[in-house]
Formats: sequence, structure tokens, C-alpha cells
Amino acid sequence: MGNRGTKRAAPNGDGALMRRAGAAGTRVFIGVFAVVFAGMAVGMVVVPSVPLWRLAAAAVFSAALAIAAGRIAGKALAGSMSEIRRAIRRINEGDLSGLAAGGYARGGAGGVASEMEKLLAGLRETALELSRQDRRIEELSEVKKKMERINLELNHRLIELYIIHEITNAVSSTLELDEVLGKIMETIHSFLKVHDFCILLYNEATDALEVKSHFGVEVEGLSDVRFRPGEGITGKVFETGRARIVEDVHKEDEYKFYHGLRNDVRSFLSVPLVVRGRPIGVLNLHSGETGAFSEEERSLFQWVANQVAMAIDNARLFEMTKTLSVTDPLTGMYNHGYFQEKLSEEVERTRRYHRPMSLLMVDVDHFKRVNDRFGHLHGDDVLRDLARLLRGRLRLVDISARYGGEEFAAILPEATVNEAKIVGERLRRTVEEHDFVLKDLKRTINITISVGVASLGDGSLTKDELINHADHALYLAKTSGRNRVRAATGDRL
Repeated sequence: MGNRGTKRAAPNGDGALMRRAGAAGTRVFIGVFAVVFAGMAVGMVVVPSVPLWRLAAAAVFSAALAIAAGRIAGKALAGSMSEIRRAIRRINEGDLSGLAAGGYARGGAGGVASEMEKLLAGLRETALELSRQDRRIEELSEVKKKMERINLELNHRLIELYIIHEITNAVSSTLELDEVLGKIMETIHSFLKVHDFCILLYNEATDALEVKSHFGVEVEGLSDVRFRPGEGITGKVFETGRARIVEDVHKEDEYKFYHGLRNDVRSFLSVPLVVRGRPIGVLNLHSGETGAFSEEERSLFQWVANQVAMAIDNARLFEMTKTLSVTDPLTGMYNHGYFQEKLSEEVERTRRYHRPMSLLMVDVDHFKRVNDRFGHLHGDDVLRDLARLLRGRLRLVDISARYGGEEFAAILPEATVNEAKIVGERLRRTVEEHDFVLKDLKRTINITISVGVASLGDGSLTKDELINHADHALYLAKTSGRNRVRAATGDRL
């Protein structure tokens, strides 16, 4: 019982295969032996003359042959089954090296080996197909990654095109710089969902970046903030032309907090505004959270800044063209045509609202002597300096212009004739006390002016009548000795 229990304990091993092969051989022997005895019985009946001992000898020989055949068949079958067993074990362990050589079929037992070879050939083909599928999956994975990159680039391009469309629509209705800036700020806020940002533009006259427009947090005095090129992060971005991200401004010594006005900012993105390689300003974006801006956003806003810069530059060119059309190129004051246009508007406004308004006519005394003695180029220098003095002594609401030659005019809204006379006297005294420098000659000269004053009074005068009254008052100042102020009111001097 113990031995049989031991044999049954490992029915799946090579010993089990040997036992099964032996059993098969035994069955072969029994079969052959049965056939031999059946033959003896038939021989005794059919051929009774054959001696019995010969039949017995033939039976013994046949039995020995059956035993030998059974053992040979059992060993062959056992060997084939054992090899098949080992082959299947190696396949299960992932070793397919025998598939290509067909080694698993050697010594096979006839049809079993042939079928096994077919099975292994199928497994080999399946393995190769799986390998091809793996390579195909890798290729598809690379294609997917490439398509994702292309899709991301297309999305960015669509955003860029949409921004062009929106900014173009926003600024197409106007070329006035202030209106363009307002529309740009609104577009950036509504489309890009930015809630706190500002635009600084470079002013050549002050050599500084000035806050021209801002959106979001309202801070008193922010519009007066100035940065020199190279000053702080804003100044460096302008100077270098390279955008910069600050993840935490409290850890960045160069950040100036808008000179102490913006302590609520935690992260910061500054992008230069560049047109044809020339920086014109900076776009600054702020956030109350650290690390709010990514490299992708820096790239996007750099592109946005380029579009903004072009829109601003176009508005500035329009503004410059408009200014040149109404400005005297020598003195920078308004020209005669613009003066006439503004005087008509002021006369109409004065009549409508019954408010006072006065006009000054100014002429340089003996200016021909300056040109004759020092030349017209130095005469032009004197006129430029005189225009600067006149503008500096007038109010912002006053409109000054070069009327022609060495003659100037000034419109004084809301000024009575007596107030206008005081202004005229202040201008006369300022010019009389000023030393006009002739740089090339390294010397100074002094000149004087005569001033005529006329007031619209009750509004009964037309524009041309007002000019005639001021001209007549100027004539009186000239003929009464020059370097003085004379006034006319209504139709009386």
C-alpha cells in the first residue's frame, strides 16, 4: 500500500510517463500473446497432423517476441512523451529557442510527434505575430505622441489667429492711442482671462517707462510710476528684450513692487513690447499666488505682446502723422491752420455757454535785425527758444500756435480781458529777462515782444472780428514804442 501510495504521489512527473509507457507495452504483449494462442487453437483444429510440441515451441517464441515488442514500444513511447513533456515545460517558461530549429520533434513517436511539431509551429508563428504586434504598438504610440504635439501646436496657432482677429477688430475702429490701449486691455482680459496687468511705454523725452494703461487692482499713484531702462525687472526686460517669470517676487531682490505701491503681488510675468527689433515698452502681468505663470504662458504672452506692440506702434504713427499735420515743424507749436480750427470751436463754445474767452497776438520786436546780423539759422534757434518760453507760461487749457513768421497767437479759454492782459504782461517780462543762447557763436542776445489782447466779451464778435481786434491792439503796442501790452474790448480800443 505504501509503495502504491508513493507512485501515485507524483502522477505528473517523468516516472509517471515511464509507468504509462510500460503499461502500454504490457497491453501490446497481451495482445500479441492472445493472437498466438488463438493461432495455436486454430492450427490444432485445421492441421491435426502437426505435432503439439511444435505448436508449443512456436507459441513460446511468439510470446518472447511479443514481450520484446511491447518493451521496445513502451520505451519508445516513454521517450517521446518525456521529450514532449520537457518541450512543453520549456515553452511554458518562455524558452522558444527550439521552435525555430524544430528540435522538439526529434525522436517523436510518429503521428504524436508530427502533431506536436504542428502545434509548436503554430506557437512559433503566434510568438512572431505577437512580436510584430508589439512593434506596431510602439510605432502607434510614437504616432500618437506626435499627433498630440501637432494638436497642441494647432491649438496654440488657433489661439494666436483668434487673438489677431480680436485685436484687429478692437483697434480697427480707432487709431487714437488711448482708445487703442483701452481696447487692448479689454481684449486681453476677456479672452485670456487675465485680471491684473498693465502696459508701460517708453517716453524718449523722460528716458523712462511710464504706466500708460492698467487693468485690475486700482492703486492710487500707479499711473505716475516710472522705470529707467535697466531698473528693476521691468527695466531689464525692456533693455534686454527677453521675457522673464518671477515665481515669488518676495524672493527676488530686483523686483521693485512698483516703488512700494503693489505689495499684493506674489508672482510676476514681464514681456517686452518690440516692433521691428526696437523695444517700445513692456507688458506686465501680476498674480496674488506664487508660481502662477508657466513657460507655455510666457511663450503665449510673448506672441500676444508682439501683436499689442504692432497695434500700439500703428496708433503712435497715426498720432505722429496727425500731430505733424497740425504742428509747426520749427517750434513744435500748433500751426496756423489748426489755430484757426480751434479758434472757431472756442468762439462757438463761448457763444453757446456765454463764457469769456480772450486772444493774444504776439510779435518779436525787430526780429529782422536778428536774422540780418546772426543769420536765419540762429534766428530759428531764437524762435524755438521763444516758443518754449511761451508754452511754459501758459496754462494747459490754453492753445498756443505759430501764427506766421515771428508772430505767435494764444487762445485763452475762460479768461476775461483783464486776465488776458496779466498773462500778456507775464509773457512780455519773461522774454525781456531771458538770455537767448546762440550756441555756435558762444554768445547770448536779448529780444523783446509786443502783445495785443482782444476779448470776445458778450460774444457779439465773429472769429475774424476777434482776430482783427487783437491785430489792431498789437499794432498799437508796436507803434507806441514796442515791448508792451495793449488791449481792445468789443469794437473799442
